[in-house]
Amino acid sequence: MEAVELMATTCELGDRVLAFGRSGQISGQQEEALLQDLITCFTSPVEKARRIFEIGRELGAYEK
Repeated sequence: MEAVELMATTCELGDRVLAFGRSGQISGQQEEALLQDLITCFTSPVEKARRIFEIGRELGAYEK
């Protein structure tokens, strides 16, 4: 069950990355790098849980 929740979180973070990219809050290069990280996290969510939460915190800095 933990893996499923982490995968859902990864998808939600991907949506946020795309939204921030579209709005210009993050650069295209940063958007691409974060999406690549999230793809890696999605394939191994339990092993990459720490990175998933790091990305979440990083995106929190861009919230308005």
